[in-house]
Amino acid sequence: MKQCPRCGYMNDDISKYCINCGYQLDLPAPKKHNYKKIAIPSAIAIIVALAFVIALPTVSALMNSGSSVIVLSASDAHNIFGGTWTVIENQTFLKEYPEENITIQYANGTIIQIPYYHSIKSIDHEVMIGNISGTQTKLVINVIQTTTNTFFNRFMVHNRMGFGQMINIMMFGHNRWQGWNAQFSFNETTYDGYTIYYIASNIPYAHTNFIAVKNKTIIEISLNNYTATLSEMEEALNNIV
Repeated sequence: MKQCPRCGYMNDDISKYCINCGYQLDLPAPKKHNYKKIAIPSAIAIIVALAFVIALPTVSALMNSGSSVIVLSASDAHNIFGGTWTVIENQTFLKEYPEENITIQYANGTIIQIPYYHSIKSIDHEVMIGNISGTQTKLVINVIQTTTNTFFNRFMVHNRMGFGQMINIMMFGHNRWQGWNAQFSFNETTYDGYTIYYIASNIPYAHTNFIAVKNKTIIEISLNNYTATLSEMEEALNNIV
Protein backbone atom coordinates (compact mmCIF):
# COMPACT_ATOMS: atom_id res chain seq x y z
CA MET A 1 0.00 0.00 0.00
CA LYS A 2 1.09 3.59 -0.72
CA GLN A 3 0.31 6.27 1.82
CA CYS A 4 -0.41 9.70 0.41
CA PRO A 5 2.07 12.18 1.87
CA ARG A 6 -0.52 14.95 1.57
CA CYS A 7 -3.68 13.52 3.14
CA GLY A 8 -2.48 10.16 4.59
CA TYR A 9 -4.90 8.02 2.58
CA MET A 10 -3.74 4.42 1.89
CA ASN A 11 -3.72 3.69 -1.85
CA ASP A 12 -2.98 0.49 -3.85
CA ASP A 13 0.64 -0.21 -4.77
CA ILE A 14 -0.05 0.38 -8.43
CA SER A 15 -1.77 3.74 -7.89
CA LYS A 16 0.04 6.74 -9.35
CA TYR A 17 -2.33 9.32 -7.85
CA CYS A 18 -4.11 9.46 -4.51
CA ILE A 19 -7.72 8.40 -4.86
CA ASN A 20 -8.73 10.73 -2.03
CA CYS A 21 -6.98 14.01 -2.96
CA GLY A 22 -5.39 13.39 -6.40
CA TYR A 23 -1.81 13.99 -5.22
CA GLN A 24 0.88 12.40 -7.46
CA LEU A 25 2.37 9.53 -5.48
CA ASP A 26 5.47 8.76 -7.55
CA LEU A 27 7.19 12.15 -7.27
CA PRO A 28 10.95 11.75 -6.89
CA ALA A 29 12.32 12.55 -3.46
CA PRO A 30 14.00 15.97 -3.24
CA LYS A 31 17.77 15.94 -3.43
CA LYS A 32 19.67 16.78 -0.32
CA HIS A 33 22.45 19.32 -0.78
CA ASN A 34 25.58 18.83 1.21
CA TYR A 35 26.61 22.36 2.14
CA LYS A 36 29.95 22.77 3.77
CA LYS A 37 29.67 24.29 7.19
CA ILE A 38 31.78 27.33 7.92
CA ALA A 39 32.31 28.39 11.46
CA ILE A 40 30.63 31.73 12.18
CA PRO A 41 33.75 33.36 13.64
CA SER A 42 35.72 32.38 10.55
CA ALA A 43 33.05 33.79 8.24
CA ILE A 44 33.02 37.07 10.17
CA ALA A 45 36.79 37.26 9.97
CA ILE A 46 36.67 36.78 6.19
CA ILE A 47 34.04 39.52 5.80
CA VAL A 48 36.02 41.94 7.94
CA ALA A 49 39.20 41.20 6.00
CA LEU A 50 37.46 41.78 2.66
CA ALA A 51 35.94 45.03 3.90
CA PHE A 52 39.36 46.23 5.03
CA VAL A 53 40.93 45.41 1.67
CA ILE A 54 38.14 47.23 -0.20
CA ALA A 55 38.30 50.29 2.07
CA LEU A 56 42.10 50.47 2.20
CA PRO A 57 42.54 52.67 -0.92
CA THR A 58 39.92 55.13 0.39
CA VAL A 59 41.44 55.22 3.87
CA SER A 60 44.90 55.67 2.38
CA ALA A 61 43.70 58.52 0.16
CA LEU A 62 42.09 60.27 3.14
CA MET A 63 45.24 59.88 5.21
CA ASN A 64 47.42 61.23 2.41
CA SER A 65 45.12 64.17 1.66
CA GLY A 66 44.78 65.10 5.33
CA SER A 67 48.27 66.54 5.47
CA SER A 68 47.47 69.07 2.71
CA VAL A 69 44.26 70.35 4.35
CA ILE A 70 46.21 72.43 6.89
CA VAL A 71 47.89 75.15 4.83
CA LEU A 72 49.47 77.04 7.74
CA SER A 73 50.72 75.17 10.80
CA ALA A 74 50.24 76.37 14.37
CA SER A 75 54.01 76.71 14.76
CA ASP A 76 54.18 78.92 11.64
CA ALA A 77 51.40 81.12 13.06
CA HIS A 78 53.38 81.43 16.30
CA ASN A 79 56.53 82.41 14.40
CA ILE A 80 54.65 85.08 12.44
CA PHE A 81 52.17 86.57 14.93
CA GLY A 82 53.51 85.32 18.27
CA GLY A 83 51.31 83.76 20.93
CA THR A 84 50.00 80.20 20.91
CA TRP A 85 47.79 78.71 18.21
CA THR A 86 45.58 75.65 17.73
CA VAL A 87 44.09 74.40 14.47
CA ILE A 88 40.33 73.75 14.85
CA GLU A 89 40.27 70.47 12.94
CA ASN A 90 36.49 70.00 12.89
CA GLN A 91 36.19 73.36 11.06
CA THR A 92 39.19 72.91 8.75
CA PHE A 93 38.49 71.13 5.47
CA LEU A 94 39.37 70.73 1.80
CA LYS A 95 36.42 70.87 -0.59
CA GLU A 96 37.09 69.60 -4.12
CA TYR A 97 34.67 70.05 -7.01
CA PRO A 98 34.58 67.18 -9.54
CA GLU A 99 35.26 67.80 -13.20
CA GLU A 100 32.25 66.33 -14.96
CA ASN A 101 30.59 66.33 -18.37
CA ILE A 102 26.99 66.93 -19.36
CA THR A 103 25.56 64.05 -21.41
CA ILE A 104 22.94 64.88 -24.08
CA GLN A 105 21.05 62.03 -25.76
CA TYR A 106 19.00 62.78 -28.87
CA ALA A 107 15.95 60.88 -30.08
CA ASN A 108 17.90 59.65 -33.12
CA GLY A 109 20.35 57.85 -30.84
CA THR A 110 23.12 60.44 -31.00
CA ILE A 111 24.90 60.98 -27.68
CA ILE A 112 27.27 63.87 -27.08
CA GLN A 113 29.14 65.08 -24.01
CA ILE A 114 30.04 68.66 -23.27
CA PRO A 115 32.11 69.94 -20.33
CA TYR A 116 30.23 71.18 -17.27
CA TYR A 117 31.90 74.48 -16.53
CA HIS A 118 32.13 75.78 -12.99
CA SER A 119 34.32 78.52 -11.61
CA ILE A 120 35.66 76.82 -8.46
CA LYS A 121 38.01 73.83 -8.52
CA SER A 122 38.77 73.53 -4.80
CA ILE A 123 38.52 75.43 -1.52
CA ASP A 124 40.90 74.81 1.37
CA HIS A 125 39.38 76.32 4.51
CA GLU A 126 41.40 76.51 7.73
CA VAL A 127 40.43 77.89 11.14
CA MET A 128 42.86 78.58 13.99
CA ILE A 129 42.33 79.99 17.47
CA GLY A 130 45.22 81.85 19.06
CA ASN A 131 46.10 83.63 22.25
CA ILE A 132 48.29 86.73 21.80
CA SER A 133 49.21 88.47 25.03
CA GLY A 134 46.01 87.27 26.68
CA THR A 135 43.73 88.22 23.78
CA GLN A 136 41.87 85.41 22.02
CA THR A 137 42.37 85.70 18.27
CA LYS A 138 40.76 83.88 15.36
CA LEU A 139 42.60 83.23 12.09
CA VAL A 140 40.68 82.07 9.00
CA ILE A 141 42.38 81.11 5.74
CA ASN A 142 40.72 80.30 2.41
CA VAL A 143 42.83 79.01 -0.46
CA ILE A 144 40.61 78.98 -3.54
CA GLN A 145 41.65 77.33 -6.81
CA THR A 146 39.58 78.42 -9.81
CA THR A 147 39.15 76.85 -13.24
CA THR A 148 40.08 80.05 -15.09
CA ASN A 149 42.30 83.02 -14.37
CA THR A 150 40.78 85.18 -11.66
CA PHE A 151 39.85 88.81 -12.24
CA PHE A 152 39.58 91.14 -9.26
CA ASN A 153 39.09 94.88 -9.37
CA ARG A 154 39.35 97.33 -6.52
CA PHE A 155 35.57 97.65 -6.11
CA MET A 156 35.16 93.87 -5.75
CA VAL A 157 37.94 93.70 -3.16
CA HIS A 158 36.59 96.65 -1.17
CA ASN A 159 33.15 95.07 -1.10
CA ARG A 160 34.52 91.69 -0.02
CA MET A 161 36.71 93.18 2.73
CA GLY A 162 34.00 95.44 4.17
CA PHE A 163 35.89 98.58 3.17
CA GLY A 164 32.76 100.66 2.63
CA GLN A 165 31.30 99.70 6.00
CA MET A 166 34.43 100.88 7.81
CA ILE A 167 34.42 104.19 5.89
CA ASN A 168 30.76 104.76 6.86
CA ILE A 169 31.56 104.08 10.50
CA MET A 170 34.46 106.53 10.42
CA MET A 171 32.49 109.25 8.58
CA PHE A 172 29.05 109.04 10.18
CA GLY A 173 29.94 107.59 13.55
CA HIS A 174 32.63 110.13 14.42
CA ASN A 175 30.82 111.24 17.58
CA ARG A 176 30.96 107.72 18.87
CA TRP A 177 34.68 107.42 18.13
CA GLN A 178 35.74 110.77 19.59
CA GLY A 179 38.68 110.17 21.89
CA TRP A 180 39.16 106.73 20.30
CA ASN A 181 42.60 106.04 18.88
CA ALA A 182 41.15 105.01 15.52
CA GLN A 183 43.55 103.16 13.25
CA PHE A 184 42.97 102.32 9.62
CA SER A 185 45.46 101.10 7.04
CA PHE A 186 44.90 100.08 3.42
CA ASN A 187 47.48 98.98 0.88
CA GLU A 188 47.35 97.59 -2.63
CA THR A 189 50.66 96.15 -3.77
CA THR A 190 52.34 93.08 -5.29
CA TYR A 191 54.27 90.25 -3.68
CA ASP A 192 55.85 87.23 -5.37
CA GLY A 193 53.63 87.65 -8.43
CA TYR A 194 50.46 88.11 -6.34
CA THR A 195 48.31 91.22 -6.35
CA ILE A 196 47.87 92.07 -2.68
CA TYR A 197 44.98 93.87 -0.98
CA TYR A 198 45.49 94.63 2.71
CA ILE A 199 43.27 96.29 5.31
CA ALA A 200 43.98 96.56 9.04
CA SER A 201 41.85 98.55 11.47
CA ASN A 202 40.56 98.71 15.03
CA ILE A 203 37.13 99.94 13.90
CA PRO A 204 34.76 98.67 15.21
CA TYR A 205 37.22 96.08 16.62
CA ALA A 206 40.79 95.03 15.86
CA HIS A 207 40.89 93.01 12.65
CA THR A 208 42.96 92.39 9.52
CA ASN A 209 41.82 91.35 6.04
CA PHE A 210 44.21 90.23 3.33
CA ILE A 211 43.56 89.00 -0.21
CA ALA A 212 46.23 87.71 -2.60
CA VAL A 213 45.34 86.97 -6.25
CA LYS A 214 47.48 85.30 -8.90
CA ASN A 215 46.25 83.48 -12.02
CA LYS A 216 43.89 80.74 -10.79
CA THR A 217 44.62 81.16 -7.07
CA ILE A 218 42.88 83.37 -4.50
CA ILE A 219 44.16 83.37 -0.92
CA GLU A 220 42.11 85.10 1.78
CA ILE A 221 43.45 85.59 5.30
CA SER A 222 41.44 87.25 8.05
CA LEU A 223 42.33 87.91 11.68
CA ASN A 224 39.87 88.93 14.39
CA ASN A 225 41.03 90.82 17.49
CA TYR A 226 44.46 91.47 16.01
CA THR A 227 45.82 94.12 13.64
CA ALA A 228 48.66 92.48 11.73
CA THR A 229 51.21 94.38 9.70
CA LEU A 230 51.49 93.99 5.95
CA SER A 231 54.85 92.25 6.36
CA GLU A 232 53.28 89.71 8.77
CA MET A 233 50.55 88.92 6.25
CA GLU A 234 53.07 88.58 3.43
CA GLU A 235 55.07 86.18 5.61
CA ALA A 236 51.92 84.15 6.19
CA LEU A 237 51.31 84.09 2.42
CA ASN A 238 54.88 82.92 1.87
CA ASN A 239 54.32 80.00 4.27
CA ILE A 240 51.02 79.05 2.63
CA VAL A 241 52.31 78.93 -0.95
